[in-house]
Amino acid sequence: QVIIMRCAVVLIFSWLGLSSADTLTASFGRLESPNYPLTYPDNVNDSWVITTSRPGYRIRLHFTDFDVEDSYEVEGGACVYDYLQIDNGARYCGTLGRHRHAPNHAIYSRGNSMEIRFVSDYSNEDPIPKGFAAHYRHDDINECEDLLAATNSEDWDEAVYCNHECHNVPGSYYCSCRIGYHLHANQHTCVGDCPNTVLRANTGILTSHDYPQPYSKLSSCTRTIQSQPGRTLEIRFDPQFSIEDHFEYGCVYDWVEVCVFNIYEFCGHSVPHNGTWINLSSKQVDVTFHSDLTLEMTGYKMYYRTNVMKCLTRVVDPLNGRLVSLKTDNFEYSDRINITCNVGYRLVHGDDHIVCGEDGQWTNTLPRCQIKTCPFPHQFFNISHTAQNGMDTSNISLTYGSVIRIQCVTWYVPTSGALNWTCGADETWQRSSRLIQANNIGNLPTCRPVCGIKSNNTFVWENLIRGHISGGTSSRTGEWPWMAFIDLSRNLSLLSLLDLRGLMSTSFCGGSLVGEQHVVTAAHCMGAIIPEDLRVYLGVTNRSNEHNPHQQVTILVNNHPTYLTNNARFGVQNFDHDIAVLRLDRPVTITDYVRPICVPRSQRHKTLPERGYHSQETDRVQYMKRGVVTGWGKDASGNSAIILQKVRVPFVPRPTCVRLFSEQAGELGIAGLSVTNNMICAGYANKNRDSCYGDSGGPLTFRDLVTNQWYLNGIVSFGTNEGCDQTNVLGVYTDVGKYTEFLDNMIA
Repeated sequence: QVIIMRCAVVLIFSWLGLSSADTLTASFGRLESPNYPLTYPDNVNDSWVITTSRPGYRIRLHFTDFDVEDSYEVEGGACVYDYLQIDNGARYCGTLGRHRHAPNHAIYSRGNSMEIRFVSDYSNEDPIPKGFAAHYRHDDINECEDLLAATNSEDWDEAVYCNHECHNVPGSYYCSCRIGYHLHANQHTCVGDCPNTVLRANTGILTSHDYPQPYSKLSSCTRTIQSQPGRTLEIRFDPQFSIEDHFEYGCVYDWVEVCVFNIYEFCGHSVPHNGTWINLSSKQVDVTFHSDLTLEMTGYKMYYRTNVMKCLTRVVDPLNGRLVSLKTDNFEYSDRINITCNVGYRLVHGDDHIVCGEDGQWTNTLPRCQIKTCPFPHQFFNISHTAQNGMDTSNISLTYGSVIRIQCVTWYVPTSGALNWTCGADETWQRSSRLIQANNIGNLPTCRPVCGIKSNNTFVWENLIRGHISGGTSSRTGEWPWMAFIDLSRNLSLLSLLDLRGLMSTSFCGGSLVGEQHVVTAAHCMGAIIPEDLRVYLGVTNRSNEHNPHQQVTILVNNHPTYLTNNARFGVQNFDHDIAVLRLDRPVTITDYVRPICVPRSQRHKTLPERGYHSQETDRVQYMKRGVVTGWGKDASGNSAIILQKVRVPFVPRPTCVRLFSEQAGELGIAGLSVTNNMICAGYANKNRDSCYGDSGGPLTFRDLVTNQWYLNGIVSFGTNEGCDQTNVLGVYTDVGKYTEFLDNMIA
């Protein structure tokens, strides 16, 4: 009950005793409790405020004597009755040197002022306390000690202090750094100097500041290493590696940064790459060390060296091309790779080489190979008698290697030039098949009608036997497509105007188509004829049943010049050089029924008649080697055939032929005629098989059994003038093989 009452009294007196504080501004002075050194009165509540206006100064309060009633309560704590309070903070009571709540050391203000308050309650017990005596002064603040003390505080990692040297001066302080460091902008932290240097030696060492001593705070030091042109850098870290890191987030405090093509950061206590060499494949590297304000560790030591720069980017052969180099890999600075394209391709979109550059990259753009293209070959699509003439050319390939195969149409064969043409590497069309025969049109192929091919070449032995026995047989339609019917009726005298003309004419000669516009016949058929009056019919077998025969007008007749000279000299017709060439008004249309026969130009073909005569093969083969005479001439009854007739006749050697004609010349009415070297004979000495009047100019043909082609070896020239189908009389034919030069000149 007394304690409660006393507390109430204290509260009342404390409230009632409040007074304004005395302000003390002197640079030093003495401060005592009321009545000191006598006991202080009850119910005191005095305040003093000591201030200084000098920057960098504070108030120092030192007690020389302190004796204030000591008190303690469970709820209120220490110094609840009488006490001295500084800046509304700590309370002091008890006796100096004896009680722990007494101000046993000097007290410093937090700023440039200090408020002191002395309070006593309504009573004191024995021994009666006498109060306090103290001295104060304006004291220069030792900022250096304060800064250092902050490093040991709870917020040490945020403290800014002079980490090298701190100098306290009246009213202030300043920081200084050791050699090799400079003061940071915060005027406290010493940061290692980082000159802007570029290292160019082939080998060297980089370290953090003062390695292996703790490194500099707030460092952000970048140093550049550059190698010589064509060399690349390698780095290696010393195993004594220690840089502050975060246990979870890694390099967020301090780190060493290696910047090449990418940025790599290293920290912690494990040496990067296990201390092995790291090939940077670069001629320059920037090494930056970054540190914050907190921990300082050993740092790093990094070795560097240079090697010849390597181009690590793998280069592969371009499509349709290849790389040409003395190496296949491990390319280094200045190594060159040439690029070539396969045949038929050209380089585009780049140079023909690349070089390993000093930056480890390939110079130039790797080109690509583009296939070459030839110009459109208009010339191939304007060749007469070819499948390509007039065809759709929209899908024609023009790229390298493309082949255009020219084909002659049906019943035509190539006679010169080349058929296959390929787009070459020089972007021109080049022949890619054999040259049949050179020509003056760039060796473009020429197509001529195939010669000597019958419409039906099937060998029918029975028919041949029957024809052999009967003395002649009718031909099948279109069997002899070179056979020409030459109507002579338009040249007859006025007395003969009533004669039939055209295919039913009784005045005609035979002939043979030897080209697209030329017919070969006997010269004696022409006489003093007017070429324009001749009518030539082709594709005819049955003269009475041809609805659309191929009729053409002759515009030029070329008799052999020697034939005309001989007849004029001797005044008689001796039939030597009995050959003539008719030029038609236009080329014929080659069909299944109209085609030329072959002219014998080689020695082998010129001697087909003799080769059959000397043959020792079977009867069948010997028979096939005999010649065939075709025509519409008069038979034994004196009538001209309506259907084209054919007959097989063997070759007769010239001595035999000359002898028989000599023996029977008078009897047969052929005196004055002779068999010359320009003639051949064929027929049977004792059979009635021979050509007859009306067949003049018709063909004597022989087949080449190898090529299955028929050749015009003879032209019906003369025989007997006493009648047809005589026994022991042979037919005499102009030997066409002797006139190939004449024919070539006329047909060209």
